[in-house]
Amino acid sequence: MSIIEASENRLESYFKRLGKFYGSAKSKAEGDEHKFLELFLYFWNYLSCSENDLLDMCADELSKAIAEKNYPLMRAIMYFADKSNILWNGKIGCDHSYLAYHMVKYLSSAEYADIYRAFPEGLPPASNGHTMNINAANLILCILYKDSYDAETAADKARKYIFSKQPRWDSAFVACLLGILEQDTVMISDNIQTICEMYSRTDLTSFEKMLCQFAYGILVIAYNNLPLDKYELIRYPEYKNFDAGYLKWLLKGEFTGEKLIEYPEPYEALNAAMSAPISVTKVHQPYLNENVSARQKKLIIMDGERMNDELIGYIMRNF
Repeated sequence: MSIIEASENRLESYFKRLGKFYGSAKSKAEGDEHKFLELFLYFWNYLSCSENDLLDMCADELSKAIAEKNYPLMRAIMYFADKSNILWNGKIGCDHSYLAYHMVKYLSSAEYADIYRAFPEGLPPASNGHTMNINAANLILCILYKDSYDAETAADKARKYIFSKQPRWDSAFVACLLGILEQDTVMISDNIQTICEMYSRTDLTSFEKMLCQFAYGILVIAYNNLPLDKYELIRYPEYKNFDAGYLKWLLKGEFTGEKLIEYPEPYEALNAAMSAPISVTKVHQPYLNENVSARQKKLIIMDGERMNDELIGYIMRNF
């Protein structure tokens, strides 16, 4: 069911722009359904992250939901924003390290099992991307698949990163994941507090500052990978952007399927997109057979084209 009616006046600008993108995608696709969905999903992904009417509405609704402790609505708003951002894979030029930041945030409103789609066993260690994300991705792989990756090397690199001259938020993000890997609840507690405090000072929209989604995501990972007696030693952050009641509700996983928006005709394909599982992460070496340097030949990046094809295939089967 829809929590926010798509016909609501305040979304007029959003749907007006969506209609223009829909028409453009139809025209350029020339009857090719796969091509149409490829273009339309690309436009929709961009619009969902940039349309002020939509973001303002999310902020207003989230503010009310927080005040009322309406946890299903809080989850629906975060889920809409995070999933519409993570579903589509653009040409980002880096490997699966890109997903570390986004998946931790996404777990503030999603099923925990989705982390295994983002980080399937067999992915190589991350090495191409932002250093914070590389460390975070490799720690996540070690947390999920304890005997399949070199946890000692990942931990040593993460520790070196944490104690180098890095922004406090970046260091705390990696430190929380290292704490989960090493079952160091003091490290998790101290750094998750820093994450909440620093997050509200970063250059984010008012919507994002209301709840520290990363704190919830980290604690979800901890809950699912630490012995219960260890997990219970974690000191929850005490800050305005963290609600321990929401976390307790989230960990139960009793989601009832509310949608923030139910898309009307002719945009129903977007309802199928929002219900689709996120694509299983695939990577490739695009320059392996090219006349380039040995370093370029080894370069691994996310194979967004194949991942997008997986999403489009799901929509075509379910729309």
